[in-house]
Amino acid sequence: MHRLLYFCLIIILPAAGLAYDWEYLSMSGESNISADGDPIHSRIIVGTAEGFHYLDEITGVWTDRDQPGYPGRHVWTSDFSPTLPDRILTGRVHEEGKGYIELSDDLGVTGTTVYEFISGRVTDLTHDDLYHYACTYWNYFAGEMLRSADDGETWEPLEAHWQDCLTAMAVSPRQELFLAGNAGVLRSNDHGLSWKDFTGNLPVGDMVLCLAVQYHDGPWPDIDLWAGNDNGVFHCTEAGQWEQVYTQPCRQIITAPHLPGFVALATVGGRILVSNDYGVNWENESGDLIGLDMVGLVLSPWHDTLYCVAPSAGAFRHEMSTTAVNSPPSPNNSRLCAVPNPFNPKTHLTFELERAGSISLHIFDISGREVNTLASGPFERGIHSLPWDGRDRDGRELGSGVYLIRLDSEGRSRQTKAILLR
Repeated sequence: MHRLLYFCLIIILPAAGLAYDWEYLSMSGESNISADGDPIHSRIIVGTAEGFHYLDEITGVWTDRDQPGYPGRHVWTSDFSPTLPDRILTGRVHEEGKGYIELSDDLGVTGTTVYEFISGRVTDLTHDDLYHYACTYWNYFAGEMLRSADDGETWEPLEAHWQDCLTAMAVSPRQELFLAGNAGVLRSNDHGLSWKDFTGNLPVGDMVLCLAVQYHDGPWPDIDLWAGNDNGVFHCTEAGQWEQVYTQPCRQIITAPHLPGFVALATVGGRILVSNDYGVNWENESGDLIGLDMVGLVLSPWHDTLYCVAPSAGAFRHEMSTTAVNSPPSPNNSRLCAVPNPFNPKTHLTFELERAGSISLHIFDISGREVNTLASGPFERGIHSLPWDGRDRDGRELGSGVYLIRLDSEGRSRQTKAILLR
């Protein structure tokens, strides 16, 4: 299907509703340079030229971790530990231009430099089930890539990527690692030890600036990847075969494990485009943020909130309705909720069926991995409530975080979230 979108068409595309109503939060006047999310602990981290600030989404409180007057504190990227709630890794750059990774176990009150690069700023930090990864960008030296097997305490170089400027990484549900840079896109199936060229028909010589893996409702296909550069946005569903879907420079692309089909992008010039159907249709949701160049775009599972961060204008958010991004309600009208929510140690998953039918009730973690199935089979008409004690299918306690509850009925799905606080 041809889905090329031109700039002039974006303005006149019919939309299902009005553009998002963005709420200003904080950070106006700050030198904001990045934004990342910690979906497990419900935090938004905004990097600045002097450190970072973070928002606790549950309490709504911002915490300032800037260090005014100290050079070399720029935070260009950050990552979290799924198992250590107060650990945060930040990718920074010294005043002389050397990148370094700082580890904090108290959310930035104190920090320790755990690795210093030869040169260049740290452009991305991410992780899979086994490792944390870091990469750098520099115009005059080869980009460096590292991985850590101990939640960021020690790092080992990965030297087989053959790119000079490393810009972004993405991890698929199958734990494949994708790396972007001046030489296009690379793919690794062994946690970065070896790489295969995945550039294919992407424009030669145009640095790839952002990457995102598209999540699906069901098994992940062989490939579904998004990439952005100064020529626009490209979509790949077959190895090495990229289709251009937008023609304006793009700096941010995001997807969400808990919202299959969702993809959003921020372009140079301040346009925010959102698709809820795997990029088939797009809506311009820039609203009153049009014209602001975004340095960060984050979708949080906490109330499905979309955050945008601009360099000096600050941080904004929009709370999307669940029905806008999930499958349509089942004709069986199978409403679903978790009570209490947040919970510890137990919640009840309640749903109502207007007629008898077969259902299945699944629980997924924030990475999209199914951790439990609470029910599968026929249910009578009426209200049903099933307890869940925060354990996986093998009876092991799960950690704190956001969990997606999905009720499948008559070929349709209904979703909600439950927040476990240990």
